[in-house]
Amino acid sequence: MLRSYLEIIILDCLVQINGERTIYSIFHILKGKKSSQTIQDSHLFGISHYFRIFPSLNRNDFQQTLMHLHTYRYIEVIDLEKGSYRITNTTKKILEQKVKEQPLPVHLNGFRYHMIAKPFWERFSLLFQVLSNAVHRNPKYYSIQRDASIQQWVKQFLFRSGNIHLLSNHLYEELFSVLSTIPKKQADIFVLKLSGYERIGQSDRQIADLLGLDEVFVHISVLDVVHLLLETADKQPKEHKLLAYIGSDLLAANSSPITQSSLSTLEYYNQGMGLEEIATVRNLKRNTIEDHIVELAIHQAHFDITPFVNEQLMKSILKIASEADTKQLKYIKESISEDVTYFQIRLALAKGGRVL
Repeated sequence: MLRSYLEIIILDCLVQINGERTIYSIFHILKGKKSSQTIQDSHLFGISHYFRIFPSLNRNDFQQTLMHLHTYRYIEVIDLEKGSYRITNTTKKILEQKVKEQPLPVHLNGFRYHMIAKPFWERFSLLFQVLSNAVHRNPKYYSIQRDASIQQWVKQFLFRSGNIHLLSNHLYEELFSVLSTIPKKQADIFVLKLSGYERIGQSDRQIADLLGLDEVFVHISVLDVVHLLLETADKQPKEHKLLAYIGSDLLAANSSPITQSSLSTLEYYNQGMGLEEIATVRNLKRNTIEDHIVELAIHQAHFDITPFVNEQLMKSILKIASEADTKQLKYIKESISEDVTYFQIRLALAKGGRVL
């Protein structure tokens, strides 16, 4: 039987990748490897929401999980040398049942929020604790957050905000409005994490034991809500002013998903330099610069790829990919009569494939 929610997430990733990447591409996505290939794969196969949701996952644990899935025939080998797997038809039915019991996250957006979810949660949870105790006139409690910068942020926020009771009511109303949009079980899990007057938030393990759930499922359920709060702060700031204020500077600092190295390449490219010239100036391989260009094509809607892929070639690439239902670069290359590079195929798929 499936042992953990991590296995369910890995199986879901395998469904999306459909044998067209190695199993370790999933490992890199879950850990949040900041390579252009990992970033491109996460978007191309529609699993960027899983990006860096398990930053502490180590290769040995991942391999043990993989071995269990293979031993019990949840997955089968496509190419052992390449490390590619797929789930079996039987597993698909099992997975459908499992996600009914422990649903996949709906609001998770790892690629967008992985850098700011932790500080946002620390601010929010400490503010919740402070307001709860202040309303009950209780000055004696242990802060759940030891980070001095988080404590200082909350102190400054309260100093500027004035009426504690009014602030507490507003925070409750905003939180309630968000939690009312998700399943009750998930809302209950999130509330159990919160500390307040005469109560300490519980750990993932404690909640899992209390509710008879998988610990990883509890962790992802909470993270899913944190991402939902961030999304709400980002997209509905007027209706959720407190959430917006808690996350505004974090969201602003995290506005660009593009890696710094790709942004540096963009600066040179905008100056009129060619890819070879940029590679020479930056002392990087041309392939690395090409990775940067593909990353820019993924994240910038206005980025023009026609200097590298003309419109007719792009249509041909996308037509083959669509008809064969594949993103395998080698297959697409061999199916096109004219000369085409892997770089051009990757660009066409990045620009004309899955919408981010």
